Amino acid sequence: MGYMMLFPIFASLFLGVLAVPPEIDLMADSDIEGFNTNLFDPKYRLTEAVQPKQISVDLDVYLEEARFNGIVQLDVETIQPNLNQIALHQKVVSIQSVNIVDDQGRPVNLQFPNPFTTDDYYEILIINLASPIDLGNYSITIRYQGAINLNQFERGFYRGHYFLNNETRYYATTQFQPYYARMAFPCFDEPQFKSRFIISITRDSTLSPSYSNMAIETTTDV
Repeated sequence: MGYMMLFPIFASLFLGVLAVPPEIDLMADSDIEGFNTNLFDPKYRLTEAVQPKQISVDLDVYLEEARFNGIVQLDVETIQPNLNQIALHQKVVSIQSVNIVDDQGRPVNLQFPNPFTTDDYYEILIINLASPIDLGNYSITIRYQGAINLNQFERGFYRGHYFLNNETRYYATTQFQPYYARMAFPCFDEPQFKSRFIISITRDSTLSPSYSNMAIETTTDV
């Protein structure tokens, strides 16, 4: 038995806490400015040829196993004609499938046998289109598997712990600044890309309530 929660959020994203949060969050007190940046290396950067409009993320979380299954749907607009590739950031365990449809629901063909490639060094997902696409609106759906960091200082989607009445309690939360959202889902992980987000989290019902920086829309037994 588990719970599924759905809540819309805008711009900055804070995924649900999966247990009672600690009184002191070491990550929140850390100074992100001390981290190295790849800002000036173009191989790490995305072009602005594709713009996100809305991103829907569905996470099936297994806290004890420190893993999750994910589906992300990215509704985008292409503003550069004749694109034959779409690039996103990613730093997940594996990409299982990628599908694209246009605004009429018609499938967009991808290359065969290599519909997509990943570059783990530059943390990029390249979607290879079978033929150039026109300007317009498209929906990209990606199924993938991810890992919850066990070292809370590695940021991204991580597991932390605290002590209450001599008992160790665990929680999972996120720290996406400056470039760690890609560890939770493939995305446009640069601040100039703005989008509306809808997040759905499925978790074990024995865990404490989930929290967000926006109100939870629904909670359902599954």
